[in-house]
Amino acid sequence: VKISDELTRYGRHADIKLYVIGHTDTVGRQDANRTLSLNRARAIAGYLRKRGLTIPTFYEGFGEEAPQVATTDEQDEPKNRRAEYILSIDPPTGKMPFPPRWQRL
Repeated sequence: VKISDELTRYGRHADIKLYVIGHTDTVGRQDANRTLSLNRARAIAGYLRKRGLTIPTFYEGFGEEAPQVATTDEQDEPKNRRAEYILSIDPPTGKMPFPPRWQRL
């Protein structure tokens, strides 16, 4: 789904915000992966802003703590190196490895 399509559909009815979440695989130190995922999320949010996105945008990195594919430690798994985005009126809730500290872009 394109962000612009959803903003066209719902943007005039609500104050929509974008939340970008970065993830990593388990290769490397956990703290380094957390930083990598945060930087990944911030870079994607910045890219979208440069491409014309004007809605409030927030980002967070979950590192290796919310894998898409369960692996052992130090296992290279491309599907876990990813980013997600959520369009919402309120900060996302649900299954998260820890309470996010959303940073505004």
